[in-house]
Amino acid sequence: MWQLHNRYPIICTDADWPIIVGVIIVGFGLLLELIALLNFRRLQTTVNPLKPENTSTLANTGVYALSRNPMYLGMAIMLVGAALILRCLTPMIMPLVFCLVVTAVQILPEEKALTKLFGEDYRNYMRAVNRWI
Repeated sequence: MWQLHNRYPIICTDADWPIIVGVIIVGFGLLLELIALLNFRRLQTTVNPLKPENTSTLANTGVYALSRNPMYLGMAIMLVGAALILRCLTPMIMPLVFCLVVTAVQILPEEKALTKLFGEDYRNYMRAVNRWI
């Protein structure tokens, strides 16, 4: 994001408000991450996204009732905040790229593994709760 900001600055501003709003948005993303992590801990299941097959409990309550991927959503929100802090439009490309890449590389394989583990319960959850928001 920083490289895009420096090499291809498009629609930049010197105003302070993007920094203030960006910090608030980053804080919201961090809070969402923490809440999601605590939900996993409360359920005593793995938080390791590289080992979805080690999941012991289907997380479908709390923030997981609003988004199937609140941790990735929190990361995307933090990227939006960071892009605002840079005060240029160009870095806003990266949250979109992040969402596309993490969906293809991480979320789709996780969904396949969780469907294998939890079967119809997970399929019902996927029908009831959106992937992102």
